[in-house]
Amino acid sequence: MDKLVCRLAGEADVEAIRSVLQGAFAPLLAVVSSRPTALDEDAATLRQRLQQGQQFALGEQAGRAVATACLLPTPQAGVAEIKRVAVLPEMQGQGCGQQLLAWLEPQARALGYVRLRLSIRRKLPGNLAFYLRCGYVPIGEEPHPRAPDYGIVWLEKDLL
Repeated sequence: MDKLVCRLAGEADVEAIRSVLQGAFAPLLAVVSSRPTALDEDAATLRQRLQQGQQFALGEQAGRAVATACLLPTPQAGVAEIKRVAVLPEMQGQGCGQQLLAWLEPQARALGYVRLRLSIRRKLPGNLAFYLRCGYVPIGEEPHPRAPDYGIVWLEKDLL
């Protein structure tokens, strides 16, 4: 696999971000009981996220967007949340997600964050295994707000 080229996305990249989100999250409709909210993102909501200070990382291979992730501030000082981590299905298992997170973590440190937080559905054990391999540690669970029968696992990683 060619190395993933990672960069911060801008408003000109909203269609590429949307396309990756759609490609990566659509297969989950067959697995989870509640529709992933990432599938509801459109150009307007992505532009709004960018204007609110949320940052999207975009991973590209041969000029094609294949991965994305969003970094957003939280009310807790020094803590950012990672959302919308997505890799196109045909690129999964090739290290794209790990490369994207490895690129995003120093970007977060440069912005003054000392810890990253994210959540995953318990129903997706492969996602949990992925984040554990990337150094994230489970810190708690709670019911999913739209599907209480499925829990959400919260994970964190210190950046110090």
